[in-house]
Amino acid sequence: MKICILRSGSSGNCTLIENNKSYFLLDAGGMSQRRIKELLSEVNITLEDIKGLLVTHTHSDHLNYSALKVCEKSNIPVYIHAENIPFVKSSFGTALFSKLEIIPFEQTPFMINETIQIFPFNISHDAMKVTSGFSFMESTGNVFSYAADLGYFPESLVNNFRNSKIIAIEANHDVDLLWKNPNRPYIHKKRVAGDYGHLSNNQSADAICKIVEQSQTSPEKVILCHLSKDHNSPELAKETISGILEKRGMKLQILVAKRDERTVFFDL
Repeated sequence: MKICILRSGSSGNCTLIENNKSYFLLDAGGMSQRRIKELLSEVNITLEDIKGLLVTHTHSDHLNYSALKVCEKSNIPVYIHAENIPFVKSSFGTALFSKLEIIPFEQTPFMINETIQIFPFNISHDAMKVTSGFSFMESTGNVFSYAADLGYFPESLVNNFRNSKIIAIEANHDVDLLWKNPNRPYIHKKRVAGDYGHLSNNQSADAICKIVEQSQTSPEKVILCHLSKDHNSPELAKETISGILEKRGMKLQILVAKRDERTVFFDL
């Protein structure tokens, strides 16, 4: 399995996952149809290569009209949590919805194109109905776990990340930068910092510590994602989280997914 985070942030999210030359996308929001094609061209992939779109939740930076139109035109199945389907249908219209191959999932393992086992789990966010994180397991047992857009990381989530080889987890904001920003209203700050908003750098570090402490093998790489443009930076997130981990005797390879350029391919 290989992973490339094509874009990550409130302006758009899209991750490419590959196994044995079979490709699918994890989210494709915040972008035009043309832009989605351009992102794929950066890694020499076309829409004809994509075997599915897996959706974490219904916010527009993760799923929008353009993403669904791309799937309709290219006959790409859309995998959505069963409880989100009525909302997607009402939001984007019956006409478009009826032309899509919609495959519902719930809390059981499933596969896309018979390649990788996918284990969904619920996370805390203020999108309509359900927001999902995922653990992706290849046949060798190696696991890639992903969770962005979550307000807090309870103990119950640790099991979904335990012994993962690669982890992608949100590190959205620095608390001081968020609360001291004079250009954002209080209600926005309260929403971001709340239990149904986004993880701060410190919360992300605490989550990583919990995962490592309860794992037999530590992750080879941790990829920080969904960083705020105004209240964080790749350098700050990496420095803050690495510093907290080192104080607790943990030294991990910390990487950052960006909003304006893709990552390298990470190979499990």
